[in-house]
Amino acid sequence: MAPTLGLFVLPVPAWEPHTPRLVIERMRGTEVSRRYAYVTAGERGDIQCVNPGDDWNASGSLKTVTQFNRSGDFALSPTRIENPDGTVQVFEYQFLNEWRVNTVWMGEPDGSGKIRLGTVLEASS
Repeated sequence: MAPTLGLFVLPVPAWEPHTPRLVIERMRGTEVSRRYAYVTAGERGDIQCVNPGDDWNASGSLKTVTQFNRSGDFALSPTRIENPDGTVQVFEYQFLNEWRVNTVWMGEPDGSGKIRLGTVLEASS
């Protein structure tokens, strides 16, 4: 039997079935916080509502989207995280001899898909 919430029957999701899709926090019976989550093959979204009681798609909600590798040596490792402030993190993975090398770029996308870093360090010649 599917779990129920109030009068609504919620289907058991296929991806991360133990991750709550809706969390409502209450203090003395009054809702103070609401957040949603969705999980698909290769992506997870976390949405924090600015106003208690808002729907998942309310304007102003803070949304974080994480994309994952779906196969290979780095399956389930994140490839990209889009933050509510517009910044992103892009992850690259490789093996160098017996070492696993993780490279992370963080900053603002510049419109062409490249990331403008907050701080750039250059080697002196």
